[in-house]
Amino acid sequence: MRNILGNLGGRKFLTAVSMSMLIGLNEGLGLGMEEETLTQMCMILGSWILGESVIDASSAFKKEGK
Repeated sequence: MRNILGNLGGRKFLTAVSMSMLIGLNEGLGLGMEEETLTQMCMILGSWILGESVIDASSAFKKEGK
């Protein structure tokens, strides 16, 4: 349980939540950001999250092998 709660403060999780909130606020409050801009931001941040996840998985795999 502690591990799950610890992950809620992680950079990847907070990045995903922040982007979701930005999209919601843009739709709800009409911030005026273009949909294409938001799509590109999601792709960039999603790629970063995926890359970080691969790095985390490979480091965990290396630790198990030792």
